[in-house]
Amino acid sequence: MNKLERTILIIAIAGIGTTIAPIVTYLYSFGFKISKDHEIWAQTGDFFGGTINPILSFLSFLALLITISIQIKEHRATLFELEETKKIHSEQSSIFAAQNAEIIKNKYETRFFQLINITNSLEEKINYNGFGGSASFDRAVFDIEKLIEQYYMETDKILLEKIQFFFDSYYKVFDYYIKNLMFIVDFVLNLKAKRILDNEEIDFYFSTIRSQLTNSKQNFIFYAALVYSHPDLSKEKLKESKMLIDISHTGYVQDFSFRFKEITKRFYR
Repeated sequence: MNKLERTILIIAIAGIGTTIAPIVTYLYSFGFKISKDHEIWAQTGDFFGGTINPILSFLSFLALLITISIQIKEHRATLFELEETKKIHSEQSSIFAAQNAEIIKNKYETRFFQLINITNSLEEKINYNGFGGSASFDRAVFDIEKLIEQYYMETDKILLEKIQFFFDSYYKVFDYYIKNLMFIVDFVLNLKAKRILDNEEIDFYFSTIRSQLTNSKQNFIFYAALVYSHPDLSKEKLKESKMLIDISHTGYVQDFSFRFKEITKRFYR
């Protein structure tokens, strides 16, 4: 039996008691005798009505107040329980959201390093004039800088045309490697745009990409992006990813940076 039921029972007993008490008092005072006088019946009714009705009305009002009070308390208790339940659900939702975010990050991290491995395997398949793998970039940059040395005193237009001709002739040798490398950059930039990773994590990913690049690879990308019109070598992507931030500041790279500074400033440093 709950509190409300007990209260109602007590009031009911009190109501019965207050109803019986005047009757007992009346019988005790006047005895149990049925009168045939209409006036006596009227007086008896006035007595019971005037005595019992106010008491029952008061008890009814009291019962109503108590019931309302109890219901308010129960309602408050229910609201408190609902609020606590809401907090628990909110905390659980936060935990689930954090766990889900971590799962998503782990999934993309796995994909990222898979792409790095693919890029490394593509590098091993490169063959430039008898030089394979990383050595192919060393040799290609050597040949490019021989052209620079040969035509350095010519006009800017002639110098750029000679380097352009080199890439027109040999870029396909390195095409799949560069495409995959820039695909990884796109992959990370997409994670940044979707806010899946924070800035610190983005920097780590780009640092990981740069760690795969030797000086020759960076120099090759630098020369290619400078003169070769190719959608994969977007100057904006190179700048945002800081792909060339660790590039050597000596030799022909430095000379090119100074000589063509209006072009190079769009993606270099």
